Amino acid sequence: MRIAPNRRMRAAAALTFACVSTLLAGCATFGGPESAVKSRANDFWQARLEGRPDKAYQLTAPSYREVRDLQQYRVRNAGLGAKAVEVERVTCEAERCVARIKMAVVPPIVAMNMAPIEMYSDDVWVLEDGNWWHFEAP
Repeated sequence: MRIAPNRRMRAAAALTFACVSTLLAGCATFGGPESAVKSRANDFWQARLEGRPDKAYQLTAPSYREVRDLQQYRVRNAGLGAKAVEVERVTCEAERCVARIKMAVVPPIVAMNMAPIEMYSDDVWVLEDGNWWHFEAP
């Protein structure tokens, strides 16, 4: 059976479209929640590092913001004491991710010029209203 040139072109175009669509769909989910959480965690910790609690507060879960206002958040999260913060890795489950945070912290000991100490913290992020938010216990 011989296929007419016009039909071959349409078949090739349909096949190309199907392949490209499959690749694009795969790329959209390639990063998964880990990349989204890593980006938001970097924004959150950068805001904390810069002393911008208002920006960090906006990245906390809406359910937290319903029960705690910005002033309560500021009092609870005053002073980070870190010189540098880095999100090392993120691991996720269905609606919960944990970001491993590495901090360079200078101990607040008076009259001692101490070098920063590396500390690690596990930071919980939750999926709420279709987005990832920093979890704060009310």
